[in-house]
Amino acid sequence: MRHALSNLMGAAVELLFPPECTFCGGQTESQDHTGLCGECISEICIDSDAEFCDHCGVLSLSTVLGLSKCPECDKRNFRFDHIVPLGLFRSQLREAMIRTKQFHESPLARSIGVLLAERLQKKQTVQPVDFVVTIPKYWLRRVLKGSTGTAPIAEEIAKNLRIPYFPHALHWKRNIRKQSLLSVTERSRNVRGALELSRGFDVQDASVLVVDDTMTTGATCDEAAAVFKRHGAKYVAVAVAARASNLDTLDAIDLKSNLNQSAVGAM
Repeated sequence: MRHALSNLMGAAVELLFPPECTFCGGQTESQDHTGLCGECISEICIDSDAEFCDHCGVLSLSTVLGLSKCPECDKRNFRFDHIVPLGLFRSQLREAMIRTKQFHESPLARSIGVLLAERLQKKQTVQPVDFVVTIPKYWLRRVLKGSTGTAPIAEEIAKNLRIPYFPHALHWKRNIRKQSLLSVTERSRNVRGALELSRGFDVQDASVLVVDDTMTTGATCDEAAAVFKRHGAKYVAVAVAARASNLDTLDAIDLKSNLNQSAVGAM
């Protein structure tokens, strides 16, 4: 009886308040666990068929341009072991990530988290992890501006992967300058030694998944990985919603078309 009443009440609520897409606000299917309509899922996941470098997360240039080695990996030696991006920082995903910076866009951030969790589950090269952490926000900024979109993303990933989420595993020892205003060299210097493992966390021999919203140079995630490795973690993977690219003409590239042409050429 309770189950029947619960279903009846749920149906009544959906009838009075039809579920809305967290991105466009249009009506979506009630059973869709992402909270997004089908069109928005396609637009946000525009790079779903693209191949990304497992070590730095940029678009695999060997696939699109026929290069034999990732040029980004030649420039940086990241201390995390693996990275999985949902897509590149462009198009509708770019708009979504800008919006998730706002406190009231938490539902959209959770939708992004579900999509990123699904991508992680499909990546068989990623080792199983023991828990999820997120890049923290400096306490003063958190008080003044509220939470960030990264936390809901990490929460959804942990829930969908059925592993613990520890939001306070890392903290900033000092306030840092805003990374987006700095050069590549300045960004690395800005975060160097600024992150610290919180008291009481034992990561010896642990496998950790670090979640961030957007990665540009990778300096912050690299510093987080260094902290965990220094305290004995054996494996650190990174999941980011959007990965910035150094390809200025990326918006003009039809990734699906390029991948299909590459496959035909290899036959």
